Parts: sequence; structure tokens; C-alpha cells
Amino acid sequence: MSQVKDEYELEFWKATHTSSQHMVAYNWILNFWGLKETKSILEIGTGPLSGILPLISSEFKVGVDPLYETFIREDLFFRHLDIHYIQGQVETIAFNYLFKTIVTINALDHGESTFDSIDNLVSLLEVNGKLYIHVNLRRLDQLNLGHDHMLTLDDFNSVVSRNNLKIHSHNVFESDPLQAGSPYNTLIVVLEKL
Repeated sequence: MSQVKDEYELEFWKATHTSSQHMVAYNWILNFWGLKETKSILEIGTGPLSGILPLISSEFKVGVDPLYETFIREDLFFRHLDIHYIQGQVETIAFNYLFKTIVTINALDHGESTFDSIDNLVSLLEVNGKLYIHVNLRRLDQLNLGHDHMLTLDDFNSVVSRNNLKIHSHNVFESDPLQAGSPYNTLIVVLEKL
């Protein structure tokens, strides 16, 4: 990520890392998805709290975030012993392992690319594995330092088609159900790699 985006994210987490709002949101979306356990899971953009990974039963958990070193330096990081942490970005991460489940919650719109980053995630997913996505669909007038590009449903549909993904659930909310009063349309989907 760019230095501007890094600083934007760091300020957000400094202001909110002790808030219970994150756990309330994580529990809500896990219940919405019906996701409680999986053989292996990769979460993109966990932030310093390890995202949903502490709430999931799994043999193998990996969290990826571009700011882990910064979170540690700023004393914001809450490490869990059963989670493997990797500093990296969604567009470029690679593993010699395929995951049963990949989750990204409010992270794709923070990266450097459009929905094309899903191409990389699909390459990390085993056949019949599921990709769980929550992302804000900001309009041009809603962009800011931390969210500098728009993600559209047309872009999303193109990536789903190109990767031969099956849509298990597809919901577009007028405001983000994880952020009370949010003005952003929000896409919450479950996809399966065929």
C-alpha cells in the first residue's frame, strides 16, 4: 500500500482497536454467512485484532495484512498462538498451499487494485473451496485517502465469470451492516471455486 493509505489505516486502528465494535461486527457477519469452522482458512486484511480468525474453528489459520510490523511497533497487535501471520498484500501473496476457505472483510477496497485481486485469491483456493467477501462499493464522491478507487458490481461480475466461480449468496446492502450509519453500498457474497 502507499504511505498515505498506510497512515490512514494506522490512524483508524489507533482510534478503534480497543472498541468492541469489531467483535460485534465479526460475530454478525460470521452468523450471516453461517461460517463457524473449516479445514483451513486464509483471511485478508485482519488488522491488528486478527480479524475473524480467533472466532473460527480450523486446523490451519493464516492472516495476511500489509501492516503487521507497524501494528507491532505501535503496540496495537493482539497475537493469537494458533494463527500464522504474514505481512503482505492481496494482489501479490502466494503460498504452496491451497485453502478451503478465504475471507476478506472490508479490505478489498483498501488495496491497490480493483476486484482483479480476486484472481489471486482464487489461485489460493482449493477446488470447491469458498471465498467470503464483504466490501464497500463507494461512489466517486465517497473516495478518500484510504479508499482511492471505486469497485463496481460490473467489475465484480466480470471477475466471477472469468474465474468460473459459483455464487452461493449475493447481497447488496444500501448501508454497511457492519458499520452503523454507514453511507456505503456494501456487497456481501459467498463464492465457490468450481
